[in-house]
Amino acid sequence: MLSISSILLASTALLSTLIAATPALTPRQSNTTTPTYLCNYGDFGIKHPVPNQLIVQSASTSYQGTDIEILYCSAEYFKTRSLGVSVGLARPESWSSAGEIIALDYKPSDVQGVAQPGYYGYLFNVTVYPISGSYPVGLRRLSVFEVASGYYNPYNYVVKTVDLNFTLV
Repeated sequence: MLSISSILLASTALLSTLIAATPALTPRQSNTTTPTYLCNYGDFGIKHPVPNQLIVQSASTSYQGTDIEILYCSAEYFKTRSLGVSVGLARPESWSSAGEIIALDYKPSDVQGVAQPGYYGYLFNVTVYPISGSYPVGLRRLSVFEVASGYYNPYNYVVKTVDLNFTLV
């Protein structure tokens, strides 16, 4: 008959052999990482271009225009939806009354990482072209006009603006 000490000794030897033969396990990756978004909760409005950004244009005769990246984060959520945005550019003397439309009725971006679920973000490029051979120079106001579904009324609108400095090289 086997003694308890010999059984324990044999079990310990077997266990040591099994542990030595088992490949090392890789540590489990943490599931606590939070995805990052270009539009974060509470951070709404025009995120790019930034206020007073210098927009450098080429004075070439090819009239290719100047691209400007727009990142707009909507504050719409819950029972309202952002339906689309249009972008305008105006001179200082006509900021409140007139300007040039440079993007019309863009829809919310479906690119992953722009806005967190349940919110709306817009990421796109607009091109500013010379008008009658004249490039915009100096201070201009870029306006984003957003149309949204309403909660108690059919539609709402929001206008956000940022001042930019245009130069010609």
